[in-house]
Amino acid sequence: MQNTGYPSFPCCGCLGALANDFRNLGIRAGDTVMLHASVRAVGEVAGGPDAIHLALKSALTPGGTLMMYASCPRFYDEVGRGNLTIEQERELHEKLPAFDPLTASILMFELLQ
Repeated sequence: MQNTGYPSFPCCGCLGALANDFRNLGIRAGDTVMLHASVRAVGEVAGGPDAIHLALKSALTPGGTLMMYASCPRFYDEVGRGNLTIEQERELHEKLPAFDPLTASILMFELLQ
């Protein structure tokens, strides 16, 4: 395994060992955690990228919340800053409405490099 300067999990690590490593980092049952991971920085993990998020979910328990960065489309951060025309802002709001937990769907995902 290469030395990246980040703590690394053993390549033979299992979900239980990874979950314990997360607990040793201070993750507790019921916590809310936002994960933005560089799989390359973590190093090789038995089970691949999915093992990382499954171990974190295990450490959090069903009472915890795992949030993950999803990015936003180009220009969306420019709304309200005077850099877009009114028409452009209106189009962004129509095509990319604000998050609404009542209408949001659950997405299946994989951690990718």
